[in-house]
Amino acid sequence: LLPDYLDKEDKVLRDFVANFVWGRFWTKSWQWVDGAFTEKWTTEQKTIFFTFLPFGHETWRRAESVLGHQAVAYWKKVNIQPYGPQPHLLEAVEKLLQHERPRAALACLYRLVHEKADFPPALAVQALLDGLQTAEPLRGLDQHTLSEIIKWLQANPATNSDALFRIEWAYLPLLDHDYGG
Repeated sequence: LLPDYLDKEDKVLRDFVANFVWGRFWTKSWQWVDGAFTEKWTTEQKTIFFTFLPFGHETWRRAESVLGHQAVAYWKKVNIQPYGPQPHLLEAVEKLLQHERPRAALACLYRLVHEKADFPPALAVQALLDGLQTAEPLRGLDQHTLSEIIKWLQANPATNSDALFRIEWAYLPLLDHDYGG
């Protein structure tokens, strides 16, 4: 199965391999992941393999180590899942913003807002403003998510008032009586 079926276009085969990788990871852990690669694997195959692993710090570290400067492909493809304990989620936000994935970064920021984590308001400002300019899909983002991040910025005294004004103006349709802000 590996690596031959990792980069196939057939959705059924791709889903099968994704579930195989996921299951093998949960039964064999990181030792299996670390021993899975050979020199024959292409960068694309390695990237896809990492996207099938849990979205977390250990995966990010391994993707960066194995892919090196080509880790940008991982950050551009990974399906973010900011659930469960994520002590390094701020790192993911920075990487996603760096690799032009502001909407994915917003999903992670929403998790941080929900957990009442402390982070620089400038990251939320950048993600919200960049999110207006991107063609990235809106997966996982809804009016509630965006309005909660904006309300967090409004309540944070460290937020730049000019940037907040630009965000409030750009997202004005979301800031209604139903969602607050």
